[in-house]
Amino acid sequence: MSVAIRLTLKEFLEAHHLRVSQVETTAREKLGLPLGKNTLYRMMSKDRIEKIDLVAVNSVLESLSELVGRDVQLGEILEFRRGERQ
Repeated sequence: MSVAIRLTLKEFLEAHHLRVSQVETTAREKLGLPLGKNTLYRMMSKDRIEKIDLVAVNSVLESLSELVGRDVQLGEILEFRRGERQ
């Protein structure tokens, strides 16, 4: 059985009324984390994740946590689906 990993970051941002630029700016300027410009747009441009940059994901989670005022967990921005091909 195969497992597909889908990024649900767009839905998270919409649910919390956040913009990509807020997340990236907070990561870089407020928290000093290594998150390049347009990284989130590149991540969200695909339906499924093929490769994952754990440094970028960590930066996104840290920034989201700062913006929403609580710890954001990996399962809130990634979805694992069994039985789907990558």
